[in-house]
This record gives sequence, C-alpha cells and structure tokens, in this order.
Amino acid sequence: MAAPGKLLLVATPIGNWDDTSARALAALRECDLVVAEDTRKAGVFLSHFQIDKPKLSFFEGNIPQRLPHILERLRDGQTIALVTDAGTPLISDPGYELVYRCLEEEIHVVALPGPCAAIIALQLSGLPPDRFIFDGFLPRKGSARRRRLESYLRMDGTLILYEAAKRTVGTLQDLHDVLGDVQAAVLREMTKIHEEALRGPLSYLIDELAERKLLGEVTIVARLPKAQVGEMADAVEHGRKLMREMGIKTKDAATAVALITGVDKKTLYKLLAEPS
Repeated sequence: MAAPGKLLLVATPIGNWDDTSARALAALRECDLVVAEDTRKAGVFLSHFQIDKPKLSFFEGNIPQRLPHILERLRDGQTIALVTDAGTPLISDPGYELVYRCLEEEIHVVALPGPCAAIIALQLSGLPPDRFIFDGFLPRKGSARRRRLESYLRMDGTLILYEAAKRTVGTLQDLHDVLGDVQAAVLREMTKIHEEALRGPLSYLIDELAERKLLGEVTIVARLPKAQVGEMADAVEHGRKLMREMGIKTKDAATAVALITGVDKKTLYKLLAEPS
C-alpha cells in the first residue's frame, strides 16, 4: 500500500523571480515543509512571495542525517516541497537519494517543471541542440578531471557544463587542450538584467575572459569534436554545391553556409578553397 505523503520537486527561478510559476507558488503555500539546499536562500525567496513555512536544510553533507527524518514525515502523510538554490531540483544538486527512497517506498513524487540553467544555456548558445550531454561540474583537478575531459572525445553532440566564475577560464583552457578549438559559448547572469552570452571558438572565449573578473556561476556549452567533424563535412559539401550550381564565390559560400550550420567560417573557407 502506498504511503500517504507526497514529495513535490519544485523548480525555482535561476535569477528572475518573475519566472516562478503559479503552480510552484501554490505548492509552496500548501506544503507542510520546505526542504532546501540552503534555508537562508530559500527563506529570502519565500519571503518575497509572503510564504511562511517551516524549512529544513538538505545538502550533500547532511543527507544521511536528514533522510530518515524527511521520510518519516512523508510516511505520516505530510506534503514536502524540495527546492534547490536556483533552478530544477536534482540537476547537479542534492535530492536523488530522497527521490529514490520515496519511489522505493511508494511515496508519491510530483515534479513541477520550471527553469533549468542547462537547458536555457543550450537554447542561447547557438549550438545544435539535437543531442546534448549535461555533465554538471567537472572534477576539480588531477587524473579524475583529465579522464572526464578525455571521455568527451568519444562522445558526439553538444556538451553542457556548470562552473564557478573564478574557474571558468581555467576550464575553458582545459577543454581547449583536450578538445581543440571547438565552437563554444559562455553564458552568465541568465534571465537577469545583465545577462551575457559569449559565443565563438574556445580560443576566442579564453582571450575575451582572461582579464575579466566574473562573478557567480557560469554555464559553458561546447560542440564536441566528433560532432563538428561530421558537420564540417556536410558544410563543405553544401558550400561546393552553392559554388558549382549557383556560381557563388568561395568567400560568400563559406559565409552563407557557416551562418546556417554554425561551423567555423574560416576553417570552412580554407576547405572550400582547396581543389575538389
């Protein structure tokens, strides 16, 4: 028999509080307890909407202690809302263990959709969204970091990473060292007044950000080299067709196809200029 309680996974804004859904507000007003990664940040958010609910911290360091207590309250029939500091619960944030245990005990789990920095960054990156790999935060250093980076060479698609502002340039450089000068984007302050998106080869992004002092968290999006190889081959074929059938000059064909496909225009021009 299913337990009577309910766990609500409530997505919260990543920067602009106006992105809070009516359904999320209703759930937070009706629940018995708000479980949050950081109760101080959750408190500021709830106060903005004049919601006064008991709060309980739930972060990586206290999961073993908190999990039994939360499950007991759910078994007793309470409705508990899980929120993260910003965005969608479980996405590079605590919560999986709680959801797993709830499902194991047949406690009802409901996900209330809302903002997710990874998806918004993919939308704004200008890179193909056909197939993407979200990998959260990279290991900080050492062989684990290197192995993770090298694993991307075997993958095909668009990579999405989270990173702290102060480590952004270092991560871009590590990606460049392993993946080459692939097309990428750096997104920061998404949904806020000073939202910024930088797009281009990794070398360009490194040069642009090397002397800047970034704040907060950043999302990095990069097209993996295996994907770019296939795209470049298709782009060259398309460009040669334009040149052959429509008499378009090499430079103009490279510009047109690069605009449509997102491949690097300079590389495409060099390939189109070579004898076929």
